[in-house]
Amino acid sequence: MNRPGLTYDSFRGAIDVDKPDRFDFSYWEPIAASLANQCRYKGSIPEGHFYSVAEHSLHVRDKVTKWPPFGRALKAEIALAALLHDAHEAVIGDIPAPLYRVLSPSAQREIDSIKRRIDGALGSAFGIELRDSPALEAVKRADAEVTADELWFFYGHTDPGREPDRTWCPDVLERAQAYDQYLEALQKAKARYDETR
Repeated sequence: MNRPGLTYDSFRGAIDVDKPDRFDFSYWEPIAASLANQCRYKGSIPEGHFYSVAEHSLHVRDKVTKWPPFGRALKAEIALAALLHDAHEAVIGDIPAPLYRVLSPSAQREIDSIKRRIDGALGSAFGIELRDSPALEAVKRADAEVTADELWFFYGHTDPGREPDRTWCPDVLERAQAYDQYLEALQKAKARYDETR
């Protein structure tokens, strides 16, 4: 690795992104707090709304768990994976897609590698695969659909080839509400997932 180490602070201690498995992710509060405090779309939400990554993750979970025909075990895995699909952003924040697309291939690979390491550490803590699994394919599709809905609701457009749900409306939760709802959803999803293993 030809760069200095990267360490991020959290209120439970420092996280080394090169060795994230050394951080104790069994404390979920830092994840919930960080995602509830981060606004989607670089904070450029119109009309003074604050739309958090935590709320986005709740909408992805809601969308993907409504799709049939998932069995009970796979549905529990998908719900937990949906809530954690952006959890690496609790450590490194978000890199907006337009910026990511113009980065050099080597920079993209480095970012992807960091995300995979963090996802691996989070997955180990939660007992779920967050890098490659059938559940993640469903989550990726739901994430893309929710993003299309968000772009339409907030900006009046969406990515080419994506048809948004023009009736969709976010809750636009306050940060404390987003924290509480996300943390409660995470606790319930983990309990349901554990019951099916």
